[in-house]
Amino acid sequence: MDIPGKTPISPIGQASQEAASERYESDENYRAAHDRLAPYRAIAHAVILARVARHFTQRDLAGMLGTTDSAISRIESGERAISLETLRKLGVALDLVFMVGSTGGTNAAAIESRIVVVPEAPFPHGTAKLARGGVPAILAVPALQLSADSDG
Repeated sequence: MDIPGKTPISPIGQASQEAASERYESDENYRAAHDRLAPYRAIAHAVILARVARHFTQRDLAGMLGTTDSAISRIESGERAISLETLRKLGVALDLVFMVGSTGGTNAAAIESRIVVVPEAPFPHGTAKLARGGVPAILAVPALQLSADSDG
């Protein structure tokens, strides 16, 4: 609550997007982390929308992927690396097509609602991070398309 004549000392009452935007502009470390996590946030957003539209719980989706509901929760947080195999399974289970780092993906997504365009994230110092189990994580994969009808 604002007190007349006082300048607020915290972002309470401020929209989270507005606070994040201000922090993005002023904090280099926050900006780097935000940009690095952009692909995972895009995947998380698409998974949440598709799962809810199909009236699946996290547990339902986990069963379809052969994993746990806590693993689905981590995916939906948008803060964790996702293996190509998990991305493929999500595409099959939710009838989505993930296009990673595709410049033509935005136009395709405008035509086909199943397409999810996942932005590229920069490789830190030219190295790829491995997800748990040694499976390559999605960091930057130019023009890779995974879908329900792909071979993996």
